[in-house]
Amino acid sequence: MLEAYDDKEYFHFKLSGLKKDVKIPIGNIPFSVKTSYEKFLKKRTDLMNDPISSFISIFGKRPPKENEEQIIKNIRRLNNHLD
Repeated sequence: MLEAYDDKEYFHFKLSGLKKDVKIPIGNIPFSVKTSYEKFLKKRTDLMNDPISSFISIFGKRPPKENEEQIIKNIRRLNNHLD
């Protein structure tokens, strides 16, 4: 068995086997957006640097003032990127 994981075990993968002659092709993910890695990285960096502006661009309004600190904390906590 093959295993791969990061030092804090946020991500832990196990390969239990391989199959030959699989007939089902891997397709596009529904509702995905075609982009480049550079554009993706810029958006992620923008989100980490200014979570509230990103919130406004997504939802079209500013979050309640009392929730802003928690939103920033939650977004910045998600920083173990797997790419």
